[in-house]
Amino acid sequence: MIIQIALSIPLNYIFNYQLQKNMPIPVIGSRVIVPFKNNFSIGIVIQYKNNNKPLDKKIKKIKKIIDFESIFSKDLWKMLLWSSKYYYYPIGKILFYTLPKQLQQGKKINYSHTLNLESLNQKNNFDANKQNYFQKEQLLLNNEQKNAIKIIKSKENQFSTWLLTGTKGSGKIKVCINILKHILSKKKQALILTPEIKLANKIVIYLKKIFDKPINLLHSKLNNYDKLNVWLKTKLGHNSILIGTRSALLSSFYNLGVIIINEEHDYSYKQQNGWKYHARDLAIFRAKLNNIPIIMTTETPSFETLYNVKKKKYHQLNLTSNIKNINKTYQYIIDLKKQQIIKGISNILIEHIKKHITKNKQIILLLNKLGYSSLYTCYKCNWIAKCKFCNNVYTFYKTNYILSCYKCNKKIPTPQQCPNCKSNNFNFIGIGTEQLEEIISKIFPNIGISRIDQDTKNNKNNFKENLNIKNKKSHIFIGTKILTKNIFFANVTFIAILDIDHILFSNDFRTFERFAQFYIKILNQIIKEKKHGEICIQTNYPEHPLLIKLLKNGYFSFSKEAMKERKIAMLPPYTNHILILSKNNNKNSLIFLENIKKHILKTINDKELLILGPIFSNQKNLSNWQILLQHTSKIYLQKIMIKFLPEILKKSKFYKIKFNINVDPIKI
Repeated sequence: MIIQIALSIPLNYIFNYQLQKNMPIPVIGSRVIVPFKNNFSIGIVIQYKNNNKPLDKKIKKIKKIIDFESIFSKDLWKMLLWSSKYYYYPIGKILFYTLPKQLQQGKKINYSHTLNLESLNQKNNFDANKQNYFQKEQLLLNNEQKNAIKIIKSKENQFSTWLLTGTKGSGKIKVCINILKHILSKKKQALILTPEIKLANKIVIYLKKIFDKPINLLHSKLNNYDKLNVWLKTKLGHNSILIGTRSALLSSFYNLGVIIINEEHDYSYKQQNGWKYHARDLAIFRAKLNNIPIIMTTETPSFETLYNVKKKKYHQLNLTSNIKNINKTYQYIIDLKKQQIIKGISNILIEHIKKHITKNKQIILLLNKLGYSSLYTCYKCNWIAKCKFCNNVYTFYKTNYILSCYKCNKKIPTPQQCPNCKSNNFNFIGIGTEQLEEIISKIFPNIGISRIDQDTKNNKNNFKENLNIKNKKSHIFIGTKILTKNIFFANVTFIAILDIDHILFSNDFRTFERFAQFYIKILNQIIKEKKHGEICIQTNYPEHPLLIKLLKNGYFSFSKEAMKERKIAMLPPYTNHILILSKNNNKNSLIFLENIKKHILKTINDKELLILGPIFSNQKNLSNWQILLQHTSKIYLQKIMIKFLPEILKKSKFYKIKFNINVDPIKI
């Protein structure tokens, strides 16, 4: 018998080994120690291959069996094997990625110190205080929430995908808590995914006040000991709820009963490096394997999710009880073409800031551009400072007088003379948060001002000090989107977005969708009882139809119109994408992708197949060329990739190119 084993190597290949004399057959999903090259490696048993012929003596023998049972639950095992094929990523890398560090290194699993499962389940009954909470909350549920709970419970023993939508305070949490209570009463486990660690921490604290059940937290910032401990508890059923970021999905559960995905639209659920899986999509697949419900909560669903609702793959439950509060917030657009502008700031905006300062309130000014200015140019010859590594324009930083490329992170000292004409007169075009802080400080010299962006975040002491402003004195906060992430500003009554024109006409078709989701989030931050807040947007294009839809009719009306445009343009979710990226920044990289494109188009005669590129991409020190495959059928696109993958591998070896495949990319 041949034992096929996966190793943690960047090749989608499994290796053949044979047993030593009198060695038992290792269990599929168990770890073994095997000789590999001139050393020994940890491997995971994938499958057996019966061979009636005498074994080749060249086939190496397994040195040692580490586990005598699979270290993966059955559903997780199936999900990981499937994902390797779907995302075209080596199964060995995937399997080891899911394991705690100690198990990757071959440490034996010690079950002797774990709690007895039956005695634990007997202990985990609610005490009176927790039951009183549920009784009290049950009385507070409105008919809409009760109906949502009833509908979800009606399909508790079958796979069903629920999209639970509603504004902040509409009761999404109440619905989920009631479902959790019901699932836990059946002695099943629950998985709750969140997009960020801070949010996961908050949910743990909140749920521990409600449930007398063991609740664990799992994310990348935990130390290796804690990760192993949580991994063991989850696998053995010694916890009832596991809460974490996307990697928590990769845990083995003893008896999984429900999956809840918080803020399903969040782009951080998509892994951007290595194995580029989408946690939301994999979670749905895992729920299907377990025949259990999955609940996705959000106020601003992704277009992909709305598309699946339309196709009746998902079921939407909408909570509307808190929607009336939006009427208390004044939303408006400032037309920059009709205003006197001082360094990107209109007179009317300054008047609004003054009005709220007079009332002793706080203001947020959002500008998603770092540095002092977007362009550093020569006044005499119009030379523009561009990055020599990726040809992107440099951002000028006045504080330390450097030029920085946001695309590839390259930094250089600001030249004192123009390299083209030797002039020493320069223009600063465009405004960033650094310059905005300087301007606002001059206009409002006696008002406290805090800048919170990626640059100030690097100065941790300054960043924390800025965030700790809890008093009710007038204060102006200036920053990028990071300013609004998990931060609660108790006294903010005015939010201004200074520049969205680049969003309205972005080359990335998902940019406006992301902005709309962000806008609704900050709108919620200013919607508070008994407070009339204001939110405004500065733009040169106030008549933009999607912008008007968003502000006047809300997210769902906006998304309906935006998806019509996507359909006409044949863009996701109406088409599907696979991105092939060459990791080498050289001529061979370009030739490699051009040959792949020619070979596919020559072989496949299909008008719906579109291959874009090769184009050059440079982000965060990663230079590469890429081509994009597009088709209306996801299945057909997968078949194309399976058919041509051997040829792609062959050509990559010939050109000595490393490549990466990104299925369903969210950044192109």
